[in-house]
Amino acid sequence: MDGVRIGIELRQITLGASGGVAQYLKGLVETLARTHPQHELTLFCTPFSRGLIDEAAPNIHGVTLPGFNFFQQIDQFAADGRIDVLLRSFPMQAALEMRWSRQIVLLPDLQHERYPEFFTHEVLRLRRLAFNQAMSRAGAIMTLSQYARGTILEHPWNRCADVFVAEPSLQRSHRGSTDATAALSDAERVRIPQGEFFYYPANVWPHKNHRRVLDAFGRMLQATGRKTQFILSGHPEGWTALSEQFAELPVTHLGFVRDSMVRALLERCAALVFMSMHEGFGIPLLEAFDAGAPVICANATSLPEVAGDAAILCDPTDEQAIAQAMARLLESPQLRVPLIEAGHRRLSHFTWERSAAALAEACARLLQPRATPDIRVEDANPLITIVTPSYNQGRFLKATIESVLSQSYPHVQYMVIDGGSSDESVEILKHYGDRFYWVSEKDKGQTDAINKGMRRAQGAIRAYLNSDDVLMPGALATVVEYLRTHPECDLVYGRANYIDERGAITGMYRTDEYSFQRLMQDCCICQPAAFWMARIARQVGDFDESLHLTMDYEYWMRIDRSGGRIEHTHDVLAGSRLYPDTKTLSQRRGIYEEIFDISMKYAGYVDWSYILGLWHHRVMEARSGWPARLRWMPGGMHLLAWGHHKWLHRDHYRPGVMARRTGERLAAGVNRGAGALAARPLLGRVARPAAWALAPVAVPLARVLRRGVGVPDRRVEGIWTDNWMGPQTRILVRPPAPGQPLRCAGIAPVDCACTVECDGEVLGEYQLRGGQQQTICHDLTLDSHRPARLSFKFSGHIIDAANRKLSFLIQETNLFAECDL
Repeated sequence: MDGVRIGIELRQITLGASGGVAQYLKGLVETLARTHPQHELTLFCTPFSRGLIDEAAPNIHGVTLPGFNFFQQIDQFAADGRIDVLLRSFPMQAALEMRWSRQIVLLPDLQHERYPEFFTHEVLRLRRLAFNQAMSRAGAIMTLSQYARGTILEHPWNRCADVFVAEPSLQRSHRGSTDATAALSDAERVRIPQGEFFYYPANVWPHKNHRRVLDAFGRMLQATGRKTQFILSGHPEGWTALSEQFAELPVTHLGFVRDSMVRALLERCAALVFMSMHEGFGIPLLEAFDAGAPVICANATSLPEVAGDAAILCDPTDEQAIAQAMARLLESPQLRVPLIEAGHRRLSHFTWERSAAALAEACARLLQPRATPDIRVEDANPLITIVTPSYNQGRFLKATIESVLSQSYPHVQYMVIDGGSSDESVEILKHYGDRFYWVSEKDKGQTDAINKGMRRAQGAIRAYLNSDDVLMPGALATVVEYLRTHPECDLVYGRANYIDERGAITGMYRTDEYSFQRLMQDCCICQPAAFWMARIARQVGDFDESLHLTMDYEYWMRIDRSGGRIEHTHDVLAGSRLYPDTKTLSQRRGIYEEIFDISMKYAGYVDWSYILGLWHHRVMEARSGWPARLRWMPGGMHLLAWGHHKWLHRDHYRPGVMARRTGERLAAGVNRGAGALAARPLLGRVARPAAWALAPVAVPLARVLRRGVGVPDRRVEGIWTDNWMGPQTRILVRPPAPGQPLRCAGIAPVDCACTVECDGEVLGEYQLRGGQQQTICHDLTLDSHRPARLSFKFSGHIIDAANRKLSFLIQETNLFAECDL
């Protein structure tokens, strides 16, 4: 196989916080470099992922990129021909100019679809946007198990035929030691229990099922009377709140621990208890097999595939079954030997070499010319379902029907759901015979009629067209072509003309490029020009029948908030009829009432444009009463709107909330302002000095405001978002693990000295050579879990175009996280 220039994107990876994905990528990439030396690997890292993969191999080259233009710089590598294929370590919405057909995306699993309740609404929405885009666009998808592969292939958003499995194996640091305790520090040894204990290494995430596991452990202790302990390790976030519920149990959380500590715990434990509700693979099982630890694990998702016959499997939702499995293993020691022997045999099924070969073959496939269709065969001519709700609209109904039946695109399922009209509507429908489905019967209104039609829908694309609106010629063909070339899109809307009762164009509906903030200002999506996919309709459900005027607006909101991708095309697709009898003009106040409820439900606020619009309607269009009298009062309408806005958002304007938010914005804005300005040289010569002139005032004010409402000070001061450290930098360090060295490597632009202090005590002094990669803090360790304040003082610096003093460009660090900037 000829050499391929492979880029490895590590934007989302952080040691420890990324769980098993970080260790997986380390083993896979290092093995790929060793077993396929003809390939050139470029690691695109942040300072927080740069130390993950060993760069000792001659065909690995690491590049540290700042977060704010990370993907733009990868695009430059691709444009310059320095990479042929890109492996993306985790789905992100960030768009690349690089062709999707040259991108492989790692999808460990689709946990968010199986257990959406484990995620906040916002996280779920963002995951769906990113994962669905990857499945719709990627040239290939890499996953960890056959179970995960099956769920991806069955997912309604997936259009990628090249979904391959590259299974994890064990890191070298996790293998083969006969007594890992010998490699531990004294501080680590004393943390290993002397008696029997169970062990569960997992971050405190909802799907890891800690609550049920600890409840089962309590039941086991009560039933057996044994003095067994339970040891946890992993990211400690969330443990404090959880531990309060099990304060009476002998449970200890060690936080992050080194690989040798994990190995020592597995060698000594009674069993690994791995009761995760969902796993793309389950690397801890392999670690236990190698260390000779019996395994009790969940019979869910990929875990039976990994465990084979080498574990006791039980239902992760059944606390009694988990308790019985633990008791059985403790009270029947003869069970341990066959489980341990089966575990050693099971290890031979998983090798890094086989997985690295699968990745290399996928890279080669993407470079081969192939006639891959843009969409699946069954979607080549998708059926479009259009529903027309109607009631006593006979004077417009024929024009609406003809605009659908005359479309050049032939694959249409059309339905007219009439609410029992008493005008000429039924005669018009009878005239068309069986050319489309129609029914005329009493219903509960327009929304009910739409839902009745949609429940009969068979199309992959759906829309509804009111009986006084029309489609433009060729509209459906345009929609199909757009969705064919934008497979990740869930709803597309076009432009629309306003037409009067005679069908004459009177103006243009105010559509706009889509964003949720823009939708909150007014409905920038014209309903008759909107078309959505059946897959998103199945996810969000029916139109809300409690709404009679803005059911479409609420539906668009629900699609967005559930993770649907909404896009705008500039083609004119429809005509929206506007005349005095329409709901839009005749029931304005009711529309505003529904919009206010919808806005508060999905966004927590009502945009000023709607509040002002309501009071403009009530004051400027009133014929009598006190609103009409306010018409002549200067500023009266705006004063009412302002008061209404304050009342609606009264919680937002509480003094403590305002002070906290002001402090946070000032502190964050000052810290990243110069970095952003430096990256945008065309901003002008005025903006940069102005930003820096405000800094001496803004930073102290931010601190006062933050502390005044109990907000802790920033963890990092003196570091910019483009990874530069200033002459004096302070970092509140939380040790990654007791005894684990702190790291900070990078380049000083000039020769200088660096002094590192911890809470006022000098820990180290370093002489730095300008332009050379060097490490500071490499000999520093903190053996306490308590945070420590480190100070870095540099004797030299340069001044950049944004007038910043820059002393050290960070290439790799574990002193802080990106979210601390």
